[in-house]
Amino acid sequence: MAFKISKVKGHPKFDSLPVAKIIDYPLERRDYKPYAQGRICINQDGMILQLWAFETHPEPESSLKGVFALSSEEDSVFSVEFFPQGEPVFKVGERQVPADQMLVHRFEGEDLQGVYWGATLTLPHSLLKQVDPQWNPEQITQIAGNLYKLSTGKRPHQGSLYPADFAAGDPFGRSSLSVMSVVSY
Repeated sequence: MAFKISKVKGHPKFDSLPVAKIIDYPLERRDYKPYAQGRICINQDGMILQLWAFETHPEPESSLKGVFALSSEEDSVFSVEFFPQGEPVFKVGERQVPADQMLVHRFEGEDLQGVYWGATLTLPHSLLKQVDPQWNPEQITQIAGNLYKLSTGKRPHQGSLYPADFAAGDPFGRSSLSVMSVVSY
């Protein structure tokens, strides 16, 4: 089933958006499979990606990542990854692009589910037009994408929303992306 990306007006009411659960850890042999979630919407400002993971004392190598293909063109694939500390990394294909246009709001806390960390990232339409000049938020009905929880630290793990090709070494390629429907309610 396709995850739904909501088109919203104004500031999103995050609690009303669909939640994507990052729970597919196909190579994990141990019990360390951090529960992570994401929400995505599009408004007049851009694409808003909110990701958070339930991890107590996340290691510096722990990260949350989104990979998206705005069209069928090969160069329309981009990724955004962030860590508990430091600036997010924005890439178009394998080329790192300055992420200074992106708005980043980090958060951390604790609720009945546990201790969490994450961020809300706003990718302005002008940045998305640099990835795909044909980007038109009014006409878009679907994109391909996947969300990830990763770490290369002392507790290495690789998890995703949709099954990703971790074993063959191409977990961020097109074969690991699935359709996400863009809907207006």
